[in-house]
Amino acid sequence: MSDENQKGMDRLIESFDQDLRGEREGVYAEDVVVSDWMNPGKDLKGKGSQMSEFIAPILESFPDVHFEVTDTMRDGNRLLVCGFFNGTMEKDYWGFPAHGRRVRWEARDLYRFSDGKIDRIWYANDTLTVARELGADITDKRLW
Repeated sequence: MSDENQKGMDRLIESFDQDLRGEREGVYAEDVVVSDWMNPGKDLKGKGSQMSEFIAPILESFPDVHFEVTDTMRDGNRLLVCGFFNGTMEKDYWGFPAHGRRVRWEARDLYRFSDGKIDRIWYANDTLTVARELGADITDKRLW
């Protein structure tokens, strides 16, 4: 593992103690590619897309968002971050109407680093819990 990638991983982990703004943006490569479990088959390309299409909607819908890191694992140029997403759903998110309650779900996100910057991200969450927390009718057979 390069020293540069190690430092980038450290910066990312430290950024979880802050919000999703600010320092986190400095860890992404300009051409980062993001696969999001909520949008299968449509990768986001570029730091601007990551910030505007993934991060900004979260910050708008969950202004008090916090990600609690429970575990990390490093392997070469990859970093797995496990933890819990927490926030109050104050505005609609992904077509779900805001309900004003706190939500919490587990996530396991994989980051690949190159030259100290994140160049690839795979976001993964506990889909059933997310659906429940956002207010989906999980008894609706059309979902399964």
